[in-house]
Amino acid sequence: MGRVRLLLLATAVVAVAAAGAASQASGANWQRQTISMDFEVVVLLSGCDGLIAEGGVGTIPGVPVSHVYTHNFLAGVHMEGWARWDPEQPLEFSYEARSRIDGTGIDAAGRTFTISGNVTSDRWHADFWADGGRVVVRRDDGSFASGTAGGGWGIVHAPPLLYAGPSLSVNATHCQIRS
Repeated sequence: MGRVRLLLLATAVVAVAAAGAASQASGANWQRQTISMDFEVVVLLSGCDGLIAEGGVGTIPGVPVSHVYTHNFLAGVHMEGWARWDPEQPLEFSYEARSRIDGTGIDAAGRTFTISGNVTSDRWHADFWADGGRVVVRRDDGSFASGTAGGGWGIVHAPPLLYAGPSLSVNATHCQIRS
């Protein structure tokens, strides 16, 4: 039994040493930055028609648009988290970020919404501040939608909108509207 333990210990030491050498060889000298910012987003929601009232940011006249763009609202959000990258690699391959997002907004019918969730970015995008995550959009009467999220700078998610600021696009995988 003693030889087996010694062999397992020796194998573990070699594995840890090899991992350390590989890390040094790949230049894994990660830079890290804290994210803490406040900004305004237009909230776009698909998969839960009826949660958000028609109106909000206007659309470009004459352009046919879906329900996602005609039922939106502006929200003030706070994002808190971290980003890291390997300075020896292109950002497109080494950038990673994880953040908590929270905020509030009011739709065209005067209903208050809260936004909360986690957003991620698994590589650097010049046009996106988030390429994944899960977000809940909750109305003041308890109705809500939750689903996957993405965030864009400028008009990335909102081409037919008369708005050039950041957007938060939520694709609802769960929708509950109270009557």
